[in-house]
Amino acid sequence: MPLARPRIARPGAALLLGAGLLASAGCGDVDGGSEPFAGTSRFQDSTGAYEMRLLEPPWVPITINGVTFFAVPPTQVLSINIKETDLLYDLHVTGVGGDAESAFAAAAAAASPPWNTAGKRPVKALSGAQGVELAFQQAPKVFRREVFLGTASGPTFLMDFTSKNPMDDDKMITAMILSFAPRGTIVAGAR
Repeated sequence: MPLARPRIARPGAALLLGAGLLASAGCGDVDGGSEPFAGTSRFQDSTGAYEMRLLEPPWVPITINGVTFFAVPPTQVLSINIKETDLLYDLHVTGVGGDAESAFAAAAAAASPPWNTAGKRPVKALSGAQGVELAFQQAPKVFRREVFLGTASGPTFLMDFTSKNPMDDDKMITAMILSFAPRGTIVAGAR
């Protein structure tokens, strides 16, 4: 199973989410031209470990205790009682050990129950990062898309997407994956 993820059901989390919504409205370089990810904003991790393109809104980067994750809230009206299970989508990006294939195999075997890897497929971002992904249903109304991407000479990352609906061929999610660039690579369309 992937690393433990921060939950947003803490007091004040909705305020952070609300601030994130307001701050993101003017943040990032929105590219509406003929670039591969037109209409998206470039997000760069605060440590410079990776960058990717987000459709903002609906995606909102949220940082809690120094950890950033990405969320699509159910509505524009936020509540102090919002929980991660209320989100339409969420994404956690974490560094993992080894190359993408071995990191995937380790996560699949460690999950309880172990993942059925029959649907595993190769993936390659425009940055040159490559690896494997698997989309599956974890529970009723809980769908996952686990993407392991890395480069031969750089770090490997897990993009851990969760949604209330299947994401196998979700074009918005696929665009985020294709735009992912670990340190030392460049997101196509970034300036």
